[in-house]
Amino acid sequence: MRTTVTIAALLLATLLVGVALRLYVRAPFALADAVSGGARADLLWPAPEFELTDQLGRHLSSKSLRGQPYIASFLFTTCRTLCPLLTAKLVMTQRKLTHPSLRFVSFSVDPLNDTQAALANWHDRWNETESRWLLAQTSPDSLSALADGFGVAVEPGAGGDPIIHSSAFLIVDKEGRVVGAFDSTDEDALHRLEAKIDEMLGVSPPLAAITEGSSLVHALGCLGCHDDAALAPELQGLGSGRTVVLESGERQVVDRAYLKESVVSPGEKRVRGFATVMPAYGKRLSEAQIEAIVEYLSGQPVEGVAADALVAVDPVCKMKVRVVESTPRVEHDGGVAYFCSLPCRDSFRATR
Repeated sequence: MRTTVTIAALLLATLLVGVALRLYVRAPFALADAVSGGARADLLWPAPEFELTDQLGRHLSSKSLRGQPYIASFLFTTCRTLCPLLTAKLVMTQRKLTHPSLRFVSFSVDPLNDTQAALANWHDRWNETESRWLLAQTSPDSLSALADGFGVAVEPGAGGDPIIHSSAFLIVDKEGRVVGAFDSTDEDALHRLEAKIDEMLGVSPPLAAITEGSSLVHALGCLGCHDDAALAPELQGLGSGRTVVLESGERQVVDRAYLKESVVSPGEKRVRGFATVMPAYGKRLSEAQIEAIVEYLSGQPVEGVAADALVAVDPVCKMKVRVVESTPRVEHDGGVAYFCSLPCRDSFRATR
């Protein structure tokens, strides 16, 4: 038995190291069980105890959540790669799972920079009306204990991420036990998560009830990225025949066909300079809903659309940076260096 567990653990470690999607669940069971949310008693383990505050300064603890199941996740507000995608998936999940007793708890993995105000701003940018979503402010010690207790990795980053962390959504039941871990970047895993919650709490009203384009754009949290010129193209004027430059260097006319392709399979023709890849909605929305979004985007006014921004390379992490007014920068050697985030800027300053 011990040999079997050891082999499973080694396979899990090997898989997780090689997976770019960064599930990073180190819990004591096989990956197949982790992402399927198996309910066998031997797959349960206690969620960690914690005493924190949320984005409104309210007391938030494992004890205060007892009796209410929650979906745990990990993010930080200055992230320009994984976290916007993870948050978009979280908002979509919140829209689908409307059970009043369900909570969504996002733990900050950046105690030094994620203040209460920063977390409140992140909440309001993405899903202002969602009162079930709690963003927890952490300290270095409490974050370490949370990562160990949930069985996830939180590590100093390299390349484009100043912090590497789990992309998992973990279900914690009303008794405070972790009963499933699901990769937020995997559509099939998210469907299994939703089925697991519905099994626990009863079937939730479907997202399909929303049919109007503007309402869908807001319900899916699209503006969380598209209202930030550093994260995603602005939505104004998209259907006006506007031309964008793709990562390949090609110029692409933004017409209805391109808008639909961008909703269904956004990774195919990405606009240059944006590191964030939005979720693919082809499997999550009906054809009528996709057409409604395209119709809404096609009617956005062209007035006030910004000119194509400069794209620079962060000298610390080598990530491409779309230069806008809020982009961190430092004057250096008679020029200006641009950065993907404040940690990269501060790292650059510390070595000069």
